[in-house]
Amino acid sequence: MLENELKGKSSFGGDTIGYLDIATLVIAFWFEAVQDVVGLDLVTEERFPILCKWIGKLQDIDVVNECRPPKTAASN
Repeated sequence: MLENELKGKSSFGGDTIGYLDIATLVIAFWFEAVQDVVGLDLVTEERFPILCKWIGKLQDIDVVNECRPPKTAASN
């Protein structure tokens, strides 16, 4: 479902990051931490290439990284 919403766009709102991008990235961050703890790879580039590319782009933005908790805090 998220893949379809991102097709042909750099973010959910089009060209700029919006509230939905921020909310979804928070969920994606915690989902990634749960996958690490449980040892499952449910969201992979093979299954969700557009979503993974979107996550990677947002993680390259400095202000996004400044606001995220450290990965170790999420998995403890």
